[in-house]
Amino acid sequence: MHKENEAGTNPANENPAGTIPAAPQAPETDAYRRAERRIGALTLAIGLAGAAVAWWLWSPRAGLGVGVGGALAWLNGVWMRQMTEAIARLAAAQAQDQASAAKPRVPRGVYARFLGRYALMAAVIYAMFTRFEVPVASVLTGLLALGAAAMVQGIVEAASRPRSS
Repeated sequence: MHKENEAGTNPANENPAGTIPAAPQAPETDAYRRAERRIGALTLAIGLAGAAVAWWLWSPRAGLGVGVGGALAWLNGVWMRQMTEAIARLAAAQAQDQASAAKPRVPRGVYARFLGRYALMAAVIYAMFTRFEVPVASVLTGLLALGAAAMVQGIVEAASRPRSS
């Protein structure tokens, strides 16, 4: 728990130097956090399983490509979540501080990750293709692991909901 200062406000909720404050927590936040963690774990599991299958059915290079693509998909998902959280905190801060002189700002790292994730994927795919002679299709197939994980999570959510009569 955070302690209150003399003014009776929680210092963790203040906005020093225009940084982005923490977003307010909704009651269902824990369920969303669990779903995000599950999607991350499923992304890695699906990428690893796909790499093993590609290694066995086609070639070690194809398996490597699917595995690297799955790892890139997981990293992309982590960075996407971080960017989304930063933008949500910024929107909450702007709504809260409309009259304030200190304007909340998005950290430069968010912009770097937004553009950097595409540059990283392009560089890794290029290197895998040119240096290691990994089929591009296998890396691109591995990148589908995040979408597959999100679909599995959606099915789990839909199947676990109580049915109404």
